[in-house]
Amino acid sequence: MSKIKLKPCPFCGGEVIMMRSESLETGFVSYYVSHNDPFNCAYEIRQQSASRTIQEAANKWNRRADNG
Repeated sequence: MSKIKLKPCPFCGGEVIMMRSESLETGFVSYYVSHNDPFNCAYEIRQQSASRTIQEAANKWNRRADNG
């Protein structure tokens, strides 16, 4: 598997990381992008929509208003 590249935070330019979340009740696994250090940005940057795959989460995060 190739390494997935994530764009920096659009507000502060900070580094972000891929996060994995798993429901203990259902076993549903989802992925989202969050700050590596959330206290260095004034905005709560966290992709709000859960993604079923790492690639889907990366595609959502890397999308910007100027590039579709």
